Amino acid sequence: MDQAAMAHEETGSVIISRWFVDTRRMWPGAKIQNAAPQYLALIPPVERKRILDKYNVADARMSLASALLKRVYIAKVTGLPLSEIKFSNRGDMYGKPIWAPPESSPDETWPYIDFNVSHQAGLTTLVGIVVPNGISLSGGTERALVGCDIVAPRERLDADLIGIEEFGFEEFISAWAEMFSPVEISDIIHHTPPSTFLSSFTNTTMEAKLRRFYTYFCVKEGYIKLVGEGLLAEWIKECEFRNLQVPKPCSGEERWGEKFTTSKTGVESEEGKSGNELEIWLHGKQIRNVKTELQAFEEDFVITTMMSPSNLLGDEYEFPPWESIDLEKHVLTGRPPG
Repeated sequence: MDQAAMAHEETGSVIISRWFVDTRRMWPGAKIQNAAPQYLALIPPVERKRILDKYNVADARMSLASALLKRVYIAKVTGLPLSEIKFSNRGDMYGKPIWAPPESSPDETWPYIDFNVSHQAGLTTLVGIVVPNGISLSGGTERALVGCDIVAPRERLDADLIGIEEFGFEEFISAWAEMFSPVEISDIIHHTPPSTFLSSFTNTTMEAKLRRFYTYFCVKEGYIKLVGEGLLAEWIKECEFRNLQVPKPCSGEERWGEKFTTSKTGVESEEGKSGNELEIWLHGKQIRNVKTELQAFEEDFVITTMMSPSNLLGDEYEFPPWESIDLEKHVLTGRPPG
């Protein structure tokens, strides 16, 4: 382990990281193998093939960024070189990707690490947590978990509006009945956006309603990724979110916008307004001790971050700010962030 990682373990502090990479202007060209050969060379053959097999070069860029970002993260918190970092899956081949410590070292010599990556419309994010040995978790929790997800409602806006015009909004949303609970479906269909929210949109009320729909999608997938199962989880419909608040799109040149985060007393916006606590219910029982944040990024994106158990955030009970990662700087030079 490097000195930074050892210092954190010695002081007993939990390390939480939130990183993002904007790939929209990276690796220009029609073929990722021509645009990023040095980066692809760092990825093992099987994973590299999955990246090269992407039909859309934009998807290949995001997949490559995700593969590199998780390696840079593990390198930072363990001190290992990129070439020695390996991954496996928790449970089975479909389980949550996890770091596989070197076989030559007993597991107990390494801190516990969990991470999650997400990408959409050119943006790639990573949320990670390092828990040193000896840190106690609350509420009988077996392990610390993190999850993140990104949605970009405007990415499919034209196609969505065509579908809504053809079938109607209610039928359009009801097509997702296998993923959302009846309460969630009803809220998506019948919720009336306030005028202060509608003022952020140019495409009528429908665009605002679609942003709510995709924000539900964001938190639901974020929770599923937190616990380590995919969208095919049999209980997905039984996982229900209540009291959802949707961040407004950013305006002008602003990158990070409105944020809603669960606190110890309720949901608080950056303007200091408070509302009902965002609740997660599963099989009719409320899931507690999960910290959730929703934040707008630029005009289109909504990003969610989740962590359990929430007591690991300490007294401040806040996630650290998002940090932009320069892959050229941190991958090709071998210098990890911070």
